[in-house]
Amino acid sequence: TNPRKSRTQAPPVDEGVAEVLALRPEYGEYSASVRKVVEEFDKTNPRKQKQASDEPWDLPARSPQSQETGLFQCPTRRFGRTELAMPIITCGGMQLQQSWNRANDPKVLDMAQVSDDCQENLVCIIRKCLAHGINHFETAQGYGSSEIQFAAALQHLIDAGEVRREDIILQTKVVPCADPAEFADKIQTSFDRLGLSNGQLGGYVDLLAIHGLNTSKQVSWLSGGSSLFTVTDRLKQEGKVRHLGFSTHAMTRTIVAAIETGGFDYVNLHYHFIGSYTASSPHGGNLAAVRAAVGRDMGVFIISVNDKAGKLYKPSCRITELCRGPEGLELSLIHI
Repeated sequence: TNPRKSRTQAPPVDEGVAEVLALRPEYGEYSASVRKVVEEFDKTNPRKQKQASDEPWDLPARSPQSQETGLFQCPTRRFGRTELAMPIITCGGMQLQQSWNRANDPKVLDMAQVSDDCQENLVCIIRKCLAHGINHFETAQGYGSSEIQFAAALQHLIDAGEVRREDIILQTKVVPCADPAEFADKIQTSFDRLGLSNGQLGGYVDLLAIHGLNTSKQVSWLSGGSSLFTVTDRLKQEGKVRHLGFSTHAMTRTIVAAIETGGFDYVNLHYHFIGSYTASSPHGGNLAAVRAAVGRDMGVFIISVNDKAGKLYKPSCRITELCRGPEGLELSLIHI
């Protein structure tokens, strides 16, 4: 199932095992066990089934590169019914701002209060992302000065001709409340910080999310005669919001209830193979929510696949120990 192998012809099981053993000859005595794992997995491997059909594989044969620069280009996936080509790695804006603007933080309310070093760093981050095909930038009203800094940085690059507005996927998030009028005011605050009211960034966001839809009570605010959807539907009609979604740390049943309202185009949730953040786990976790979203052709965005999914780029001693020896090899094969 290695996507770096040929799309048209995967190696037979024995050859795949031989390759593993060539890399780790000390596993020779476990070859029968490894072969059994591979054979069992291949029975339900969707890529094996797709290989036998005429349809192309979902994953590229190798990491794509820009013909112009030779740099790695991040693969993309169709983001549900939004039809956006979403990069599989995106740029979140929760840790790169000047200030959180919390009680004991220095208040940063406009660009005059942002240091040159901080803003130049953000511009460099965005340039690096764009160079590698990462064009989704996510911020939120609750991320302190993140919105105003992203707005200034992205508009600067647009004005300089380094990127076109239509080639950027901009997302912000706003916390819900029971009163639709208050919710509309909150969204307008984010739009003002992003400069949309002044025509910056094309005057719209590609993705607006209800930030932290975590309880059944909050879900109840969505529908009915006086609902939050009346606000977001109007903004969509006005062209200020292209697609509506929600982010969540809720239990699975609450997420499914929000999905089943039918009012969302996408969802940001946790679904990790390793890690127990909120409802995620190797034992099902938010799988029912993922399936519900896919059933409605919603975009599914997995939150924090690096950090909250176990920090596998910097694994704990326990994870490292579990991945040693033949048991770790079998776990890897099953996961792949």
